[in-house]
Amino acid sequence: METKIDYDKEYDTLYLFRKGNVKGSIDIGDFIVDMSTSGKVLGVEILNASKNFGISRNLLSSVKKAKLNVSYRKDVIQIIAFLLLAKKREIKTMIPIPISA
Repeated sequence: METKIDYDKEYDTLYLFRKGNVKGSIDIGDFIVDMSTSGKVLGVEILNASKNFGISRNLLSSVKKAKLNVSYRKDVIQIIAFLLLAKKREIKTMIPIPISA
């Protein structure tokens, strides 16, 4: 499934998302995760994105491709957000979401 990108350079907020109906969101620090009606991750809003990826705002605003890898486990949802930069350089950030029973 294609991951779309929306970056706001002024507020340093990156939104990576897929198509679908959002039922609710989980707010964990600098990360806001949008969940579908079936409990799947549809998107991630990353606040302070340049800090979380360790790159400049200018570089973030030039990203054209991204990918979300999501693993669902018994006690955690693991999200890895990948950004593809120039010269095939790829950077990532990991977002673990604990699941309470």
